[in-house]
Amino acid sequence: ADLAVAAANADYRLLAENVSDTILRVRADGRRVFVSPACQMLLGYTPEEMLARADEDIHPDDIGPRAPNGVAGAGDPTPVVSTFRMRHRDGSYVWVEATSRALPATGIGSAEQIIVLRDVTERHEAAAARLREANRLLLRAEAMAHIGHWRLDLRSKELMWSDEMYRICGWPLSRIP
Repeated sequence: ADLAVAAANADYRLLAENVSDTILRVRADGRRVFVSPACQMLLGYTPEEMLARADEDIHPDDIGPRAPNGVAGAGDPTPVVSTFRMRHRDGSYVWVEATSRALPATGIGSAEQIIVLRDVTERHEAAAARLREANRLLLRAEAMAHIGHWRLDLRSKELMWSDEMYRICGWPLSRIP
């Protein structure tokens, strides 16, 4: 039985140490108790350094709406997927897709999360480039057709106008409606 357990542990260690995604085990209090070696490729930190770090790695603009918070849905095995930026050791930010799954408390331990981080920087930057190009084409089409658009952000109450909308109204682009 001991040999079977040792073999299973060796198999799991082999997987965790050789997968390209970073695997984290995080307690309900936010303390990391396991970080796979892949974090060094993803974020530049050794597993030991990542164990000592906390949410200071998450970009300030992404805390809350995108990043996982604690053990949400403890006992619910449904994975939660979120995308946010994490700081690399060199100071740059990496876009990651985090898949987290809550694990309920057991007789020998507290509730935890297993989080798998995958680098999606290229995918995110490609999508942002496509969006910029689509916006550029929209603004060009509006200028050619002499139509404009505006939108109101209902949460912030911020009103945004396209460049063509300013021209239609005869206002300088610097004027805020």
